[in-house]
Amino acid sequence: MFLKLKIYCTCNCNYYVNEQINTEKVICPNCGKEHPSSSQIISMLHMAKCIDDGNVPGAVSYTHLTLPTT
Repeated sequence: MFLKLKIYCTCNCNYYVNEQINTEKVICPNCGKEHPSSSQIISMLHMAKCIDDGNVPGAVSYTHLTLPTT
């Protein structure tokens, strides 16, 4: 399943992560601060990667969530 998240950081930067992430933490590329829900985000993205879209030709599965940093 394709899952793309838009993350907002307190440094006013925003960035995207998706189920292809290959790091153990969600860290702002601008200031280096780890997102407070980093482990939960990583877990959710890894779970999305395991969900089969059904291999339907031409099918597009897209989910967009916006997660603010607190």
